[in-house]
Formats: sequence, C-alpha cells, structure tokens
Amino acid sequence: STPIHKQVKAEVVPPKSKEDAQHAKRELKKMEEQLQLVEKEISQLEAKKKELEYKLADPSLYLDEAQAQKTQASYQQVDESLGAANTSWEELVDQISQLQQQAIVA
Repeated sequence: STPIHKQVKAEVVPPKSKEDAQHAKRELKKMEEQLQLVEKEISQLEAKKKELEYKLADPSLYLDEAQAQKTQASYQQVDESLGAANTSWEELVDQISQLQQQAIVA
C-alpha cells in the first residue's frame, strides 16, 4: 500500500506533472517581467510625487491660484496612481509566490 502524506498547508499543492511545473515557470517569468514594469512605474510616480510635494511646499505657488489648483490636482492624480501601482505590485508578489510553489516538481 502507498503511504499517506499529510500536507501541512492546504494551499501548497505540488504540480501533477512536469508540464504543470513548466507552465508555472513560464507564467512566473511573465509575472516577474510585469513586476519589474510596475516597480519602474512606482519609482517614476514616487519621483513625480516628491517633485509635486516640493512645488506645493513653495508659498509662491499659491500666488497663482490656477497654477496651485493644477499642481494640487496633479498631486492627487499621482498619489492615486501610486496607490493603484502599489496594489498591483502586492497582487503580483502574491501571485509570484504561489507560482513559485507550483513550479517545484514534487
């Protein structure tokens, strides 16, 4: 009779075959490339946010009300985009973690 193995974590399921593991590795490569793009986007957005914070901290900006409003609107937009990018990054990291487990041939 075959021995029964208890799995400690329910979500860690070894792949059924080498094909499954190879598929997981291909998906993993795609996700890692996507992650690099998101990280680059986050870096650019953080730089833009700092630049806008610097402008918003300058009292002379508020002498031109239209420019001040435009800068504040840009800041809000960058801040929201940054939040969305960070969420995407977290989701990708989770998916990559799961795929790494699937890429292991039992």
